[in-house]
Amino acid sequence: MKWYFILVIVIASLMVLFGIYLLLGAFVIHSFLSKRAIRKIFKHNAAIPNNPFYNQVDLEWFNDDEVFRIVSIKSFDKKKLNAHYAVNPKPSHKYIIYVHGWAGSPDEETKVLREIFEKHDFNLLNIEQRAQWNSDIKLCTMGIRESRDLLSWVDYIIKNDPDAQIVLYGMSMGAGTVSLVNKYDLPSQVKCLIADAGFTSVYNTFIDSSQMRFGKFLASIFMTSAYLVLKLFFGLDIKKDSPINALKKCHLPILFIHGDQDQMVPYSSMAMLASSLPKHIYREMVTFEGTKHGLCAVDNYPRFYQVIVDFIARENK
Repeated sequence: MKWYFILVIVIASLMVLFGIYLLLGAFVIHSFLSKRAIRKIFKHNAAIPNNPFYNQVDLEWFNDDEVFRIVSIKSFDKKKLNAHYAVNPKPSHKYIIYVHGWAGSPDEETKVLREIFEKHDFNLLNIEQRAQWNSDIKLCTMGIRESRDLLSWVDYIIKNDPDAQIVLYGMSMGAGTVSLVNKYDLPSQVKCLIADAGFTSVYNTFIDSSQMRFGKFLASIFMTSAYLVLKLFFGLDIKKDSPINALKKCHLPILFIHGDQDQMVPYSSMAMLASSLPKHIYREMVTFEGTKHGLCAVDNYPRFYQVIVDFIARENK
């Protein structure tokens, strides 16, 4: 066989293997970041008997039309964004924008949010992240594009209330979104940030969570293929465009909360995120001992509530 035939066969074989590699990445993305997959994961989690996560949810209050109403805006890429808006009956310039987690919902943390709403006169805006809840958007980007959506919601509040004093509060992926928004110039009306169970980067958090299921070798193959597909076809860099890099530009006080038994996002992430801040920025790190991912408000609600309100009071004097 002529050498050039062998070369063609080798090149064709490599192209086929590369195509399979890209298909693997596309499969990973569909399995974790598509709207269909996220909805399936959410329904699975909701069907778990006595799921402790829902002990922090006040669903009856959240579904009360006299408390929350749905508002919508257009995103930077002309997509419809929804949020659940609760205007406090006592006139107030204080606002919390709550950002839920991956495969989560805007009713998360409504137990603590209700108490803050009723006792401290905050207005609430619980936003729906991309590809989740009732969002029409098909792809979740784990805070990368969602952080720009968050900036649009900040602008929405300021447009209606130029004297607003805004707290950005997120849990898990929501914490990632709140951290990533620091890559933009935040207006002076944003006073402080709260990040509960935040991750250092999208790439690292998926590597960490998939290693437990597939092992280190397979997890690396899956995530490197997904990384390549996201970068080539969606213009997303899930390594570089990360919370830990965005926080290097942070100019606001930030509260980090994390359970030391977190099985999804390593507890060590909290210290890494805090250390990425400029030295002059005020930060608090609060550990909940024996607590798994996203359950700090469940395992010790009185302490969780007090940590939140004390930090907000400090930054909204």
